[in-house]
Amino acid sequence: MVYFAVSLIGLFGIAGLFVAMPSRVSQRGVTRCAVDDWPDVPVDALGLFQRVGRINQPSARPDVPSRVATFEAAQDRLLEHVTPSIPGRPDIALRLSPYDDAWTDVLLNGALIVQVPTQALIAHRDAMAWPG
Repeated sequence: MVYFAVSLIGLFGIAGLFVAMPSRVSQRGVTRCAVDDWPDVPVDALGLFQRVGRINQPSARPDVPSRVATFEAAQDRLLEHVTPSIPGRPDIALRLSPYDDAWTDVLLNGALIVQVPTQALIAHRDAMAWPG
C-alpha cells in the first residue's frame, strides 16, 4: 500500500512539472523552430506526401544522356549511330548543354547522342591547331 501511494505521488509530481513548466507553443499555437529566421510551415502544407503533388511529378530536367571523357570516345559513340544505308548526309551538331555548361551535347539529326566535357573539345581543338 505504501509502495502504491509513493508511486501515485511520484506520477502526480511528474505530471505537475509539465503543467507548471512554460509551454514551447507560441501564442498562435505553432511550435517555434530552433532557428528564428526559418519559416514554420506544417509538413502537410508542402504537399510532399500526397499521391498527386510535386514529388510525384516528372522532373523538368530530362534524363542525363551517356557521357564520355574524350573527343575520340564521343566520335566513336556517334559513329555507332550513323548507318551508311540511310540516304543523305547526317546532320551532326554540337551545342552547349542547356543544364550544365561544363558539358557539350553531340546531336545527330537533332537527337542527343552523347555528352562530352567542353574542356575536352577545347583541348582537341588546340591539339589540332598545332602542327606536328
